[in-house]
Amino acid sequence: MNYQKAVQAKSVLSGQLLATQHKIVRAFGLDTVLESSTHLIQPALAGIGIGREGTEDYHIRVLVQNPLSPQEITALATVLEVDEPDLRMIHANQVIAFNEPIRRSQRPLWYGVSIGHELVSAGTLGCTVYDQGKTYWLSNNHVFANGNEAKTGDSIWQPGVRDGGSNASRVGTLARFVPLDFTGTNEVDAALAEPLDNSLVSTNFPPSNPPLATLTGITTPTYGMKVEKYGRTTGYTTGTVVSLATDLPVTFDRKQAYFVDQIEIEGEDGNAFSQPGDSGSIIVEAGTGLVVGLLFAGDGNLTFANPIANVLRALNVTLSK
Repeated sequence: MNYQKAVQAKSVLSGQLLATQHKIVRAFGLDTVLESSTHLIQPALAGIGIGREGTEDYHIRVLVQNPLSPQEITALATVLEVDEPDLRMIHANQVIAFNEPIRRSQRPLWYGVSIGHELVSAGTLGCTVYDQGKTYWLSNNHVFANGNEAKTGDSIWQPGVRDGGSNASRVGTLARFVPLDFTGTNEVDAALAEPLDNSLVSTNFPPSNPPLATLTGITTPTYGMKVEKYGRTTGYTTGTVVSLATDLPVTFDRKQAYFVDQIEIEGEDGNAFSQPGDSGSIIVEAGTGLVVGLLFAGDGNLTFANPIANVLRALNVTLSK
């Protein structure tokens, strides 16, 4: 399938998913298409992306929490006007914003350490960014701004609460964030914290083997790109970009927000690329120091990230002074 056809099919699927509370059968009228069937399941759809094999052969990645029957796969292909081989059914659990319990106090603050709003359990410090020379730390809205619940000037602790943080661990304040939209669509889950003092600022990752390269800029992800990150929970991990345009609902506590055109990453050798607590990690192209995305969610197997160019633009910051 060519790329334009894949984009059209994904658009149909994504628009229906957003409009109908994330149930495949109800979303695509499969009960009508399959009206002769006596048994219908309603598998929750976890997301839709575009994958690629080779250089020009694209397919639709349908992330499902429960398997579809052969009849439902046939019906879905009919609704989308694609051939069945152009659909890939990928098992995925409910995708959640990664926010759970290095997990110790670290001064100055390395990229990848435990951090969070004073009311948030623990997330990850992504990296340092700049606005007209002023220094900020980058992470997620749900790490620094408590999912829209915080206000500018609130305390940021390192380590986070789950890792023993307290008022004595205060290292910065919430500077600004991109509000999460729980009724429409989102491109980023991002926020900035302002350090209390420049002596707290570092531009280094924690030691790892192999070590992560010093950040050199940003780059656009590509299919099959090898990536790496350092996060509060899983430390150094490697993975592969499998989709550049995944649309999916993400659970934030008891609310859901719908994200579009996200980067989807699989861990290597059967290992998870990320786990709860890694939210806010920056993802870089392996070995280059070029930032690809900002990690914000996953299901324990798959990881999802905001494209870094969208993050920087939304917050009006740059990666270098």
